Amino acid sequence: RLDPAHPLTKAEWLAVADIQGAASGARILSAAAVDFAEIEALYLAAIAKGQTHLKYNYVTELNGEVRHFHCQVELAYGHKGKSVSLFAVIQDITERVQAEQSRQAHEQEFRALVENTPDLVVRYGRDCRRIYVNKALIDATGLRREQLLGTGPAENIATPEAAAYEAKLRLALETGESQEFKYRVKSRSGRDFTWHM
Repeated sequence: RLDPAHPLTKAEWLAVADIQGAASGARILSAAAVDFAEIEALYLAAIAKGQTHLKYNYVTELNGEVRHFHCQVELAYGHKGKSVSLFAVIQDITERVQAEQSRQAHEQEFRALVENTPDLVVRYGRDCRRIYVNKALIDATGLRREQLLGTGPAENIATPEAAAYEAKLRLALETGESQEFKYRVKSRSGRDFTWHM
């Protein structure tokens, strides 16, 4: 039971947070990686407001490995609301966190690659409007990124093949098959050139 007038000791927090460890046969909090004061402050603030639900994430060590946990707590109030009993479910979300970190790292690598390639890279949504353009396209057209995003092939870039190009885009989206197209464009310097897509 929790009582705002009697803060939990570290040993009590260990007992609360050791539920997952008992299930896995390993102790969760093997190091003082968790900020117990911060977690205790969350509980006390929840109690002061009369909250019945509390969620938070924390990071600690499990057998020498950094692990990420998500905790969901149900709070039940006792006599005059001065004390509570709690039921906590602690979920190991390490794999989810690592997957998200890996995805973000790959996305940053991809963006660094496409932003620095001399090739034109454009991503279209299912409505055939641009949702990403790289620096090479911006440099070639002389338009700002915000002028290109949200627009279709026939907008902002002068080309006689815009309608045919959009038809190829729609065909690729509908069939999932690659399409090739030669696209004549006038650069910001006024020079005509051809893109092979």
